[in-house]
Amino acid sequence: MFIIYLFLVIFVQNLDVINGQEIRTCDESYCRNPQNGVCKEIHCVGKDKMLYKNATTCGCCHKCIKILEEGEECQLSMFRTLPESVCGPHLKCQQVDRDRICRKISDIPESDDKTVGLCERQLVNLDKYSAGEPVPECDDFGQFSPKLCRNGTLCHCVDKNGHRIFGSATYDKSDDMDCCE
Repeated sequence: MFIIYLFLVIFVQNLDVINGQEIRTCDESYCRNPQNGVCKEIHCVGKDKMLYKNATTCGCCHKCIKILEEGEECQLSMFRTLPESVCGPHLKCQQVDRDRICRKISDIPESDDKTVGLCERQLVNLDKYSAGEPVPECDDFGQFSPKLCRNGTLCHCVDKNGHRIFGSATYDKSDDMDCCE
C-alpha cells in the first residue's frame, strides 16, 4: 500500500498539468516571477487588524485581515482562500437565525459547538470558576500550547489536553524549555 502511495505522490509531483489545469511548483523563482503576481505593499496597523504572513500561493505575499468584534457579521467558512475578516479573541462565528455573527465562546453551549478548542474554552471560563489557577496559553486552533507557567514562578510542559507531562523549569529559564508533544 505504501509503495502505491509513494508512486502516486511522485507521479503527481512530476505532472505539470492535470485535467487542463496547471499545477504550480513552489520554488525560489516562483515568487520572483512577475507573471505570478506582484505583492502589494501592505499597511496593517491597528488593533482591529492582523497580518497573516505568507498567506498567498506558495507563501509569496502577506495579507492583512480585519479582526471583528462581538456582534459583527462574519463568514462561517472560506474555501481555498483566507477570509477578509475573522472573529477576534474568545469569539466564534456562529449562525444565529439568518445571520452569521461573532459570539462570545462562553455564550455558546458546548453541546452546540465541538469545534472550540479545550484550551480556548478553559481560558474563557477561567475567571468564572477559579481563582489563582495558571492562565493557559492557547495556540491558533484553541488547543493548549506545550508550555504552561504558573504566576511567573514555575513552568511545566503540558500535552494537547493541558495535562502536565515531563519537563519543568523556573519562569526565568522557561525560554530554554523544549516541550514536545
